[in-house]
Amino acid sequence: MSQQIIYRVQNDTGPDELFTITRSGAVINLTGYTVKFGIKSLLTNTVTNTAHQTCTITDAANGVCTYRFVAGDLPDPGGDYLCDLQLTDAATLNETFYDTIRIKTRAEIIV
Repeated sequence: MSQQIIYRVQNDTGPDELFTITRSGAVINLTGYTVKFGIKSLLTNTVTNTAHQTCTITDAANGVCTYRFVAGDLPDPGGDYLCDLQLTDAATLNETFYDTIRIKTRAEIIV
């Protein structure tokens, strides 16, 4: 993976975010793994999705998973978020990817 910036509007819950997970340029087969996506607000310095970080593995052989945003994930108008993707294997060993994912939001107009 490489650094990625996702642009959203405050409080958006769709569309789902699609990730293809790689290590050193090679796709990781996600069979037997769980994948989590953590979102931390840089404005409030808090994790906004503590209760629902699990991604859905949609194509294990090709390293593809999706994260479904829910209400409260992106609460900050004009917010900046730092995110982690973490794999856990069957032996419960964790690998958190060093490359960052950032989410930038703007304030919503329609309320």
